[in-house]
Amino acid sequence: MTNYLTQNSKLKASSEPIYSFSLPAGKTCPNADICKAGCYAMQGFFVTPTVKAAYARNFKLTRDSEKFIDAIDSEINRRKITNVRIHASGDFYNEKYMSAWFRIARMNPSVKFYAYTKMISMFKRNYYFVPDNFKVIFSLGGKQDILINKLNDAHSMVFDSIESLNAAGYIDTSHDAALASQHQRIGLVFHGRKSTAWNTQGWVS
Repeated sequence: MTNYLTQNSKLKASSEPIYSFSLPAGKTCPNADICKAGCYAMQGFFVTPTVKAAYARNFKLTRDSEKFIDAIDSEINRRKITNVRIHASGDFYNEKYMSAWFRIARMNPSVKFYAYTKMISMFKRNYYFVPDNFKVIFSLGGKQDILINKLNDAHSMVFDSIESLNAAGYIDTSHDAALASQHQRIGLVFHGRKSTAWNTQGWVS
């Protein structure tokens, strides 16, 4: 039986057990912008043949909404999963796919779902349809950063050091991913490949 929800070392080490569902980075990220310069999901572990094949399989599954919803709902219940991070890699590439996740969340009201996304306008258009157990975290570094209200919207930013993260007043989730579902100003310390774009602007998870 195929498991589509997985754990990496960070999710396993979190204070709450978290499983994630991911898609191929880039092709499912229509609002990616400066973040593309050093996207962590396009290097290292994420580009190994096994992981690339798994994410391509996941993407194919999402193209059939009913099959996708049934597969994820069944897995959540079969494995008694209580926390789901949607996308360690990839994004909500269209409204139909986003709505499929909304349905999964409503079918599992006791499960906590959270997701980082750069699809700001799409989520703001559908604000009243977001389930109560589904937290949306807007990621800086995309084409629609101007739409993020940093005072009211849950959002995330990547920093080059823990010192700069703390100074900006963000919560460090680098070692406990579960904190992301509990706070509005979410920080991560970047450890991947940096670039000129990073040095001048930075980006968000």
